[in-house]
Amino acid sequence: MSFAEDVLAWQECLVEATDEACHDAVQWASTFRAHGNTSILKALQRAVRLQGVEALYVLTDGKPDTSCTLILQEIETLRKTQAITIHTISFNCSDGGANNFLKSLAAQTGGRYHRCLGDVDGQLAAHRMLTEGFRDEDDPVFPPFEGDDLKKLADEVAKGRSYLAQAQLCRSLLEKKNLDQKENSC
Repeated sequence: MSFAEDVLAWQECLVEATDEACHDAVQWASTFRAHGNTSILKALQRAVRLQGVEALYVLTDGKPDTSCTLILQEIETLRKTQAITIHTISFNCSDGGANNFLKSLAAQTGGRYHRCLGDVDGQLAAHRMLTEGFRDEDDPVFPPFEGDDLKKLADEVAKGRSYLAQAQLCRSLLEKKNLDQKENSC
């Protein structure tokens, strides 16, 4: 659904996620341009009325035109009758309040939050790292990660780097000790 001034649906009901349907949906979504309002509440209310919906992905570039607190309260009310997970993705949004709202919306519904910053696409950087490996093995450069999954990945890589440094130090000390023992036994 597009949710600028009006809420517009790509389809009036859920469709099977075939290659063709996904291609059509991406084509439709690629025509979106950031402008005007951000009617998240209206879009969420309409989306949860779709028969069989279990999860939603909210992609936005800004703060909702409705009170963030009101939206969170309304979603909590809707979830009393229908369990629904909402994942949120922030595109090029530097508004801290808007990003905090999206984090809260995802957390409240058991969803995940992601943030894409300007020209740096953290998801793409992580994908390249996992598929192409490290080009600079000592210290690959990561973009700032603000999404739940990517932040965990960056934390794990940092922890791995710390363990590697400790292992290298232990190895160096062990090699020095072994060398000293050989020299003393001669």
